[in-house]
Amino acid sequence: MTTPPFKVSSAHYMRVMWTLLLRQCWPWAALTAAAAAALSLIDLRCLLATLLVMAAAVPMALALLYINYALSAEARWSLLEKTMTVDPDGVTLRFSDERMHTHVIPWTETGRLVELEHHVLLMLSVRRFTFIMIPRTALSPALLSLLRQKNAP
Repeated sequence: MTTPPFKVSSAHYMRVMWTLLLRQCWPWAALTAAAAAALSLIDLRCLLATLLVMAAAVPMALALLYINYALSAEARWSLLEKTMTVDPDGVTLRFSDERMHTHVIPWTETGRLVELEHHVLLMLSVRRFTFIMIPRTALSPALLSLLRQKNAP
């Protein structure tokens, strides 16, 4: 089964990626805020020092996350125009850009299927927060049920 050509905008991809990341990493942000609040009770200078460290460390951490996840090959697969074929071997991505090679993702490299309102995320087991983003308009009901069947937990 093959989809019509589709692609995803980088803004949608980044919004979903950061949402997934923040959902799983919010305890660290809460712990940091609690530590800053506790330090402010000791001395106001400690709070200022903590805020200065956070002002330097947080942008660097976000830049590292961006480089690691948003600039990956898997992110590029979601953003470029392509057709997707689902067969017994896995998912085959055929890109409209002739410089990109056809890529086969075997079923062993796929994880769960996350269904959002306008998109479906085919999670990949390459690294955390790595997925192929597919617009719901590109999926027929039969193709969506096949993906659900192959990626059932």
